[in-house]
Amino acid sequence: KSAEVKEKCSYSEVQAATQSILDGHAALEEQLARSQRASQAAQNLESGLPAESRASTAELVLEHLAENGAEQALQAAAGSALSRPLAERHPFDVVTLDVVKTVLGSWQAGAAEKVATSAPSAVQARAEVLGAWAILDVARDQSTTIKEAIG
Repeated sequence: KSAEVKEKCSYSEVQAATQSILDGHAALEEQLARSQRASQAAQNLESGLPAESRASTAELVLEHLAENGAEQALQAAAGSALSRPLAERHPFDVVTLDVVKTVLGSWQAGAAEKVATSAPSAVQARAEVLGAWAILDVARDQSTTIKEAIG
């Protein structure tokens, strides 16, 4: 009976560890998606969006800057620059938006690298769970066969 309990614990431990790896990979994929949305939003702001679209698009960029710990000075300058229509931007606003796009691009590249690095771990984790499940299934079958033979 203790071997059976040990098998169940081992399998559940493998399953928990695998889920942790898969959850981590999913979180990295979500981080990448947020970075992509923020980068695209910053690009859209360069094209001179209408006021109603500009406000929500600027908010998305500013939230992303805050969530990722951008310097307070950049966040403040970006808030001012992003709120202005394209035609009303000052040279400092243009420089600020260039820095914002550079920062967002850097974060996006970093997130993409993390996703690419974690992908093999996620694939390996899935394979290990399937392998553990197969081993457990075979062990149970063998145990049943031996019990039936003993009688």
